[in-house]
Amino acid sequence: MIMAVMSTETRSFRMPRARRMTVANGLFSGPGPAVPDELYITVQRGEIRLDRRRILLAQHSAISTNTYFGRFPASGWQQCTDVAEVQLEVRLTGAGHIALCAEDAKGRIREMSALEVRDCVNSTIRLSAKIDPLSGVTALWFEAATEEDGLQVEGLAWTVPAHQGRRPTHLVVCTADRAGQLMGSLLRLARDQEALGLLDAIHIVDQGTARLDQAPGFTRLAEGLGPKLRYRRQSELDPVWGLTRGMLDAGPDADVLLLADDMVLEPDSLVRLIAFAANTSAPVLVRGQQVSPGTDTSPPLPEPDRPLEEAAVDRHPVQDRKNLWACCLIPAEVIADVGLPLPMASRWSDVEFGLRVRRGGHRTVTLPGTALWQLAMPGSELREYYELRNRLITSALHGEFKVKKLIKELRRDLYLDLAGLRYAMVAMRLKAVEDFLLGPNVLAGNLHVREEVRVRLAPYPDAVTYPVSSIPDINPDELSLLIPGPAPERPGWTLGWRLLRQFVGARKGSAAVREREAQWWLTSTLRTVVVTDATQTGAKVRRLNAKTHRRLYGEIRGTLRRLRSRAPDVRTEFEAALPKLTSRTAWAGLLGKDSVVPIHNTELAAPPPQHSRDSLPRQRGA
Repeated sequence: MIMAVMSTETRSFRMPRARRMTVANGLFSGPGPAVPDELYITVQRGEIRLDRRRILLAQHSAISTNTYFGRFPASGWQQCTDVAEVQLEVRLTGAGHIALCAEDAKGRIREMSALEVRDCVNSTIRLSAKIDPLSGVTALWFEAATEEDGLQVEGLAWTVPAHQGRRPTHLVVCTADRAGQLMGSLLRLARDQEALGLLDAIHIVDQGTARLDQAPGFTRLAEGLGPKLRYRRQSELDPVWGLTRGMLDAGPDADVLLLADDMVLEPDSLVRLIAFAANTSAPVLVRGQQVSPGTDTSPPLPEPDRPLEEAAVDRHPVQDRKNLWACCLIPAEVIADVGLPLPMASRWSDVEFGLRVRRGGHRTVTLPGTALWQLAMPGSELREYYELRNRLITSALHGEFKVKKLIKELRRDLYLDLAGLRYAMVAMRLKAVEDFLLGPNVLAGNLHVREEVRVRLAPYPDAVTYPVSSIPDINPDELSLLIPGPAPERPGWTLGWRLLRQFVGARKGSAAVREREAQWWLTSTLRTVVVTDATQTGAKVRRLNAKTHRRLYGEIRGTLRRLRSRAPDVRTEFEAALPKLTSRTAWAGLLGKDSVVPIHNTELAAPPPQHSRDSLPRQRGA
């Protein structure tokens, strides 16, 4: 028997079903132990037992899915789609109180509908709510409570009318020596038949030295993904080059879903991204989010119209707001209109692409509840070089590019590095400016940048990281650990005086400093500084060299003079070359014909075994 108390906004839950599309599944635990259950469900009282798709409430218990993964982001659907209603579907066994709850833009919460259920045995209940702009609803979620009896909840799903057909979608992953992390994520995808069924192909571009197809578990992965798996070996290049290879392989007619290789994948995030993109009223670039330990996982609100480099809204658990490539669905129409990424390596390439998308009149949405659990942030010895060079290119193409202001900022940063005895950093940044001044042709030489930077850094001892226990000619136990005092009251005057004293080598003393505390006003007072990294296991040695100091000072002045005179022409050159640089033809020429590795064992794995009702593995209490 089912007893109902319904609001006027709720349709009959026994009405005949029209064809519908699942746009999100209600999950009660994460894809792995690194992901806390609190991102999916909150226990308000009592005790529960749960697995991924099912939860059993004991007597006098209550739960809510008003959580990061548990909420349905109605406001995002309002702004980008014509969908006017959403339906919550759930299967129940037992007795209790269930509710479909909503929040408005002012944070006011109300029950859209509520049901008292009794004597249910695997009964399917459907509750509907309007989500058009007039409804005032910004988010929806599910709640359940029990009194004298228990209640089992399973099969929770959010659906919308299936007015749109499914769009062809290809998943693209670029990996390099991260077999353990990537294999775990893709095996989870292989076991999730719903998410896997939405993908037409899965492109893995392997740029690592340790081949993924020779890693333990790859045979099982190939069996699970079946004929959808396309595995390609490619020379060691930047991750963006690997992702673009996958975009080329996907062809011009498929949406492309880019995925990082250092994440714990939540397969339902793919379901949500693909379903959202299929229902937008115009092609929209849809981003997922990166969740890490210590981030705010309060239920977020979407802001579709903010620029890409400002896409992190107040409550989004986003770590690196520039990292579009970590989880992003790009419609085929957008790629056809604006082209492929610029071949300029990871740093800022996603920002440049996002700004180009916006300039083309397309929207970029960061969709709440579509996250990957981030285990590691990508890093590279070339990071600072690419950071500056690519920022200059992006500014030239899409920014105001105020050269005088730019030179003032660069001069300040370079002088601070020089005073801080960061000779390798000065040299790297100067090379970044010099390469920018070469114009678009520098991008064709990206393959040689790593070696060029290594050669450029070779003369500078501070480019080398030593184990703390074996620093040449230094005994760490004999060094004092210094902590910087407050910043100078007259920083400009102090910086100039310190540089002048360093030019003539008028510095003495040695000390150790933690990396986060190596402020220029401290390190510029010493002749030798041992800077330990965050782990306290590695260290770099900065030594004052008056001759090197004077030479780099002269190079700074000369490079900035060239930037002042050449910058307007370089900007024009990049603008003229942009369409060709981002074309499929240009990328095909850059990438050549690296091998596609045949996968012989392509039988689909059997679906994962279902838990019996009595085998719920985990128990928790409020």
